[in-house]
Amino acid sequence: MGPRIPAQLRVQLWFGLSVDEKEFNQFAEGKLSVFAETYENQTKLALVGNWGTTGLTYPKYSDVTGKIKLPKDSFRPSTGWTWAGDWFICPEKTLLHDVDAGHLSFVEEVFENQVRLPGGQWIHMSDAYSDVNGEKVLPKDEIECPPGWKWEDVEWDTDLNRAVDEKGWEYGITIPPDRKPKAWVPAEKMYHTNRRRRWVRLRRRDLAQMEAMRKVVPLDSKCHRALLILP
Repeated sequence: MGPRIPAQLRVQLWFGLSVDEKEFNQFAEGKLSVFAETYENQTKLALVGNWGTTGLTYPKYSDVTGKIKLPKDSFRPSTGWTWAGDWFICPEKTLLHDVDAGHLSFVEEVFENQVRLPGGQWIHMSDAYSDVNGEKVLPKDEIECPPGWKWEDVEWDTDLNRAVDEKGWEYGITIPPDRKPKAWVPAEKMYHTNRRRRWVRLRRRDLAQMEAMRKVVPLDSKCHRALLILP
């Protein structure tokens, strides 16, 4: 079997008599819509408990990466274009789908994290387990197989098929104001302050429960968009 890549194919088909073919030709092509978008960012301090911009390390409005400042009033339509309406909140559509949607098998992953002072001993962080982006998740032994799935692997395994050392660790250094390393390497150095390793476990669809309803992922992000049209 050759290499495979994930893809999505959408096809519009019409079934009918040849004498009615003109009915199919009446379908209009889709209209191209161009949107300007910016992301509103907020943070919640542990002692305050409310969402806001106090203590925010990113711009209040930014691109999807959180690095480029994009306030709504800084957008200007290009020559020949005009706004079709005001800004509106548009939740990210990809959050409406589970990451395993459309898969018959799926590799569950979790990262084990440790920290130390340069030259010191490695200890587990308060967020001992996280996803690939460093966001806190449940410890691997507390992760349950979702409804409609069953574990294929009996236990979690350390992923050694990456640029890691013999025990699966990769190393990095956190430089303030960053809260996590920007890059990881397989060789440990005395100045490294963080290390992590990836644990994986394969699960497969339980065909007896294929009709089980999926859990809905709550939306936590806001994306503001405005439509641009040609006059």
